[in-house]
Amino acid sequence: RPARAAGLGLVIASLALQAAALGLGRLVVIEPVLACSLLFALALSARLDRRRMRPAEWLAALATFAGLVVFLSVAQPSGGYSTAPALQLGLAAAGAVVVAAIAVVASRRMSPLRRALTLGIGGGVAAGVTDALTKTFAVLVGTHQLGALADPRPYLLVVIGLLTYTLQQNGYRAASLAAFLPVFSVLDPAVGSD
Repeated sequence: RPARAAGLGLVIASLALQAAALGLGRLVVIEPVLACSLLFALALSARLDRRRMRPAEWLAALATFAGLVVFLSVAQPSGGYSTAPALQLGLAAAGAVVVAAIAVVASRRMSPLRRALTLGIGGGVAAGVTDALTKTFAVLVGTHQLGALADPRPYLLVVIGLLTYTLQQNGYRAASLAAFLPVFSVLDPAVGSD
């Protein structure tokens, strides 16, 4: 279907742009900016529901944006490394798999709203690890070109990226966008920046 193909194309384009941003910038700065997706999701959700955004939604969006501005200007996050060691990322990936498995098993007997929230927890943790792997892989490709494929981290990226995508799609399917996306959007940068 054309709409699905267009959606998939936009997902691929957004992942490429995210990888480029992570390759060029510091993870601790890029990760909080990625949380802005929540602002766009609020507006898109209201539009799809053919309604105006409620005052509480506007207030939440403005508070999120203001918090991001304050964090980036006052905290001036710095430090960190351009890549993470394979062992460290391997342990993080294993932890993400464990959290995701627990979320999937626990969510099976939950109401749709709680299922979405639980899958959002598993997906958010996996997304944070995916971002750390993406950052490392982008730097490796920049320095080693095709030699980066000899490293185990790109393969961890594929596995954890697919896990994240699967949890994300099942979380969206379980209940409304508002049930899944906030916890996912908060855990993604929290885990990825750590």
